[in-house]
Amino acid sequence: YHVDEHRGPDGTLLMEWLINITDKECKTTTIILFMSSQSLSYHANPKIIIRVPSRWLTCIQKLAMKDQISLMCIDEAHPVEQQGHYFRKDFQDAVNNLQLKHDSLKTKCPYLVMAATLRKVNQQTISKLLGTEPDFILWT
Repeated sequence: YHVDEHRGPDGTLLMEWLINITDKECKTTTIILFMSSQSLSYHANPKIIIRVPSRWLTCIQKLAMKDQISLMCIDEAHPVEQQGHYFRKDFQDAVNNLQLKHDSLKTKCPYLVMAATLRKVNQQTISKLLGTEPDFILWT
């Protein structure tokens, strides 16, 4: 599912299904969620002075608490260093948020980092953001 295309009632239905999925269903179902960095971030709430998590970030947290995440994928990783640290602040925030969710998993899952063009410096930056070195790198 591309979550950015599931907004309004459609997005709510998808989130409810994900949050209520049973352990038995998880063992026989592979769910792949494509999310933009904005979907995995905190948003400023003008009514109060704190930042609140996006709906999808909250959903991911609930799945992590139930240990129902088997892979975390980070796409479009290539511009991090190419455009400078501040160009992709939302991307870096999303990676940090995923790492926090990953840390709360009882059973650690692998990360998959994808990019059309990924330089060595990007790999090093992402490794620092995730707090782990890659187990496997495939250059195609």
